[in-house]
Amino acid sequence: AGASEFWRLGAMGGELRPELQSSVFDDDYAANTEYKQDFLECVDTTHATYMLNHFAFSQGYQGTAFERARDASLRMGYRFT
Repeated sequence: AGASEFWRLGAMGGELRPELQSSVFDDDYAANTEYKQDFLECVDTTHATYMLNHFAFSQGYQGTAFERARDASLRMGYRFT
């Protein structure tokens, strides 16, 4: 309770579920189904600063999945104005 503004004062993040890391940015990812939330919606809601994603740095993404992963990464963090 009362933590909805936490992101304004501290870093917030976690780990992208390991079993979803390889497919979360694919065209056919079934977002908004059980255990498969929309990644960008989660970032926008939580104001996540970081999300651990081993797949991105081990095997990596290709094509449009790479572009989506890059765009999602750029949406996290802070913008100082």
